[in-house]
Amino acid sequence: MHRLVFVLALLVACHSPEPVRPSNDALEPKLTDAPISVASLITFVKERFPEAVAKGTFTLDFGDGRVDDEIIEELTILGITTTTALAAAVPRDYQDKGVAAVEGTVEGKTTIAGLMRDLMIIHDTRGYLERAWDHKWVADGPQDFAAPQAYGVDFAIFEELGVFE
Repeated sequence: MHRLVFVLALLVACHSPEPVRPSNDALEPKLTDAPISVASLITFVKERFPEAVAKGTFTLDFGDGRVDDEIIEELTILGITTTTALAAAVPRDYQDKGVAAVEGTVEGKTTIAGLMRDLMIIHDTRGYLERAWDHKWVADGPQDFAAPQAYGVDFAIFEELGVFE
């Protein structure tokens, strides 16, 4: 009987009145850290956005030409040299807000190059355009940037630097 009382007293003493809840970090996917490369970017997109890849919203290619090299160079210029640094540049709600913006476009999809450029623009608009963009591409207007537009990017910077044709 004394043992039962002791066990019950121990249970009551150890009981926490507040349930333990996982932090938001526990909800984030655990990604492997790797230097930025074509292979690591493909793996990153597959691991970080599996639903968008499965639906075809994010295609696992870079587009035409040597855009893959350009993207790696642009990321490096912004100091994003590992997939951990890239993950830190992705807004926490991008899986919902950013993906929905891409899906709402006429094409409803983008390449890894498009995704990476959107993320760099959202992360550091002026830094990307002044240091990494280097007039490698042009656009018609804000409508070409659904995800950055969803995040309130200031397109006056695009106008100022001559991004729009």
